Amino acid sequence: MVDITFDGSAYACGDDETVLQALLRQNVDIPYSCEKGSCLTCLVKASGDNIPAEARANLNPALIEQGFILACMCRPKAALTLGTAEDAVIYGRATVSKIEALTAEVSRVFLSVRPESY
Repeated sequence: MVDITFDGSAYACGDDETVLQALLRQNVDIPYSCEKGSCLTCLVKASGDNIPAEARANLNPALIEQGFILACMCRPKAALTLGTAEDAVIYGRATVSKIEALTAEVSRVFLSVRPESY
């Protein structure tokens, strides 16, 4: 059993659990979707040196540099301190610049990224 702190509250994480599983088991409201490390919905900010490498799998270097991890992939071996990731930090702003119909059911969407979002 490992202690994790999430948004200032302490929780127990079982040896066979991911951080996401432990938080959900204890009725913590945390966003998640695929539980496989692909969708990035369960991104949380971590501090400290006890972060397992698999918790950063599939993350780009910019997110890793900012201290983000995937709660669904993290199986901590030592105490860990985590916090909610703010959407404004994770996601950039973009506008739809063009929509091109490829078939009756499929369209290609072109986005313009706003430089100030980085």
